[in-house]
Amino acid sequence: MLMRAVTVSRFGGPEAVEITELPVPAVGPGQVRIKVAAAALNPVDAAMRSGVFGGAGERIGLGWDVAGTVHAVGDGADWSVGDRVMGLATGHRTPLGTHAEYVVLDADAVAPAPAALSDAHAASLPLNTLSAAQSLDLLDLCEGQTLLVTGAAGGVGTHAVELARLGGLEVTALASADDEEFLASRGAAHFLPRTETLPPAAFDGVLDAAGLGRAALAAVRDGGTYIGLWPGQEPERERGIRIGALDVRADGGQLAELARQAETGRCWPASPGPTARRRRRGPRTPGRGRPAWTDRPRPLNSGGRIVFTPLNPGRPVRTPVRLFWSRARAWYEPSRRHPATEGTRNGPRGYGGADGVGG
Repeated sequence: MLMRAVTVSRFGGPEAVEITELPVPAVGPGQVRIKVAAAALNPVDAAMRSGVFGGAGERIGLGWDVAGTVHAVGDGADWSVGDRVMGLATGHRTPLGTHAEYVVLDADAVAPAPAALSDAHAASLPLNTLSAAQSLDLLDLCEGQTLLVTGAAGGVGTHAVELARLGGLEVTALASADDEEFLASRGAAHFLPRTETLPPAAFDGVLDAAGLGRAALAAVRDGGTYIGLWPGQEPERERGIRIGALDVRADGGQLAELARQAETGRCWPASPGPTARRRRRGPRTPGRGRPAWTDRPRPLNSGGRIVFTPLNPGRPVRTPVRLFWSRARAWYEPSRRHPATEGTRNGPRGYGGADGVGG
């Protein structure tokens, strides 16, 4: 039995991406096969496509997030056929990602999809929420300490603000001035427009979702903590600051807890702010990194839909977007290039939908 999947076998722009026919993956012990209903499109996919993570000569599958239904269950996997689930497929050089009609994941990388969320909303959660939560784990701050989140209006940044507030941290959000009201609604105690110079040595920790590097490091107090989203691109250590970068991992148990937060409205897919609701009114014309909104999206293939997460700094999308197929072709066809796929300042620099990082 064959299926369609999105892969690359050479590096480059959108012209390098292929929709190929591959065998439906077999399910092994401790695994589940998921029939894909929705999969998120993130800048990490563009980075993989352009060769940032290597793998020349290999066939590499695109797509990390997935929502769908369990299609087959391997021995020892505690799931049932027909269960509605979501999960994260990690790995920068795997032959098959979630941009496919079927995908196989380890059973412990999967969580129940929230009943209150659509497949498209559920598919936007795994990479961004796990990245935010695991970044906060790396920061290891205590209740009452101060945290600066750069790129706070993007997917990873927004979830980091929400989860940090729930953890009792005093959060300062750095983003476009237009996002101040939204970020306050998500739990930011303070706001800094990204056009301003950051105060020196002012925060116990910085989550640098925007990839500012040394500029963000300068805002960390002596002996504080800096965490970025791009392994290998951390600034050099100084002033006794602990420096690290996230290597996101699949964790079904953690994802299940984050899904419960989303279902109760504590994570933004379940409860968009007023700015997000205004931005959902459409339609909008594609172009300049802005999505086309539609209530009747056309499917990428018979297996599901693509979810578009934020790409442009200063133009975050607070709710996942189901794309017109013509919009998705910006990633898959050279005649419809998306500016954020070309490695510019809006291009892929890290994981998830961080403002200033990508979708």
